[in-house]
Amino acid sequence: MARRSVTIKDIAERIGVSYSSVSRALSGKPGVRDDVREKAAAEARRLGYFPNELARGLVMRRTHSIGLVIPDITNPFSPEVARGVANRASEAGYTIILCDSNYSRLREEQHCRMLLEKRVDGIVIAPVSRSIDAKLEKYPMPVVYINRVPSIPRSHVVIDHVRGGLVATRHLLDAGYGRVAYLGGNITEYADEERLLGYRKAFEEYGRSVDESLVLSVRDASGSLAEIPPGVLSGDVRFDAVFCANDVIALNVLQLARQMGVDVPRSLGIVGFDDIPFAAYPGVNLSTISQPKYRTGYEAADLCLAEIGRKSGAPRAVTLECRLEVRETSRGPGVPAVVPAGIDPAGVMP
Repeated sequence: MARRSVTIKDIAERIGVSYSSVSRALSGKPGVRDDVREKAAAEARRLGYFPNELARGLVMRRTHSIGLVIPDITNPFSPEVARGVANRASEAGYTIILCDSNYSRLREEQHCRMLLEKRVDGIVIAPVSRSIDAKLEKYPMPVVYINRVPSIPRSHVVIDHVRGGLVATRHLLDAGYGRVAYLGGNITEYADEERLLGYRKAFEEYGRSVDESLVLSVRDASGSLAEIPPGVLSGDVRFDAVFCANDVIALNVLQLARQMGVDVPRSLGIVGFDDIPFAAYPGVNLSTISQPKYRTGYEAADLCLAEIGRKSGAPRAVTLECRLEVRETSRGPGVPAVVPAGIDPAGVMP
């Protein structure tokens, strides 16, 4: 037979005081003599008493938990974001419930509904698509968006995806590459659309039209080598540089290029997005747009906790800086090693 959990009533009977006295003593509330407080604490340790957080949550109408919904835990970008959320939550005495939607709208909706049923105090989400907005608008707890400006009045932490796409593409054009492709599809809808818009804006700056045959996409969320479009690097689609919507795609293109004997960066320039740890590894040296992953998660959790602590208030927006990290996969003459997003390679604001 399972052992019954020790309760406050058990401790009160052992030391001969009232239930309310023990409750106040163990919760640190005033109105209890020091000797009673010491006896209650000692007996709680001796009996192995642990407070019932669920019961406490029902009384306080708080569970001290935050739901975190991300699109892909296997993408090295996500763990840093999750670590930021978890660390800020832990500082405030909160735990997180981590959910991976795997780029599925259905799974995303199911996770959010489950978190609602578990009575989390707030949700931090990197949405897969805009379709979730209408549902989250009705949620009674704070919801904070990561990496997307929501269509509903909710707080959010973003980077300027458009500016990042523009700076990445501009860099490739300035480095001397003539036909620059865009390869997306392995990220959330919003980020893909915004980074592609930045790619298009770079061509506008140069007074050039975009060759739509160079706007490419992986077939599904896996980003595996098998899902790189068949024509890429094989002759059906001709380009000498590619801006990839994230580093996972870029690393796959780099591996494919090496397998096919394509010289990177002389014959093919590659720039990714995110600056995941693998990007800077020796033998990789991937040029990429770096965004503050840990800080994104930390700031999002901070916004969520602030909203949990207040009854009302306007949603807040936090925009973080991203920057271009130029490494060996796109090295061109006269290009600095680090260029803040929004500043051209010559250091002049557009």
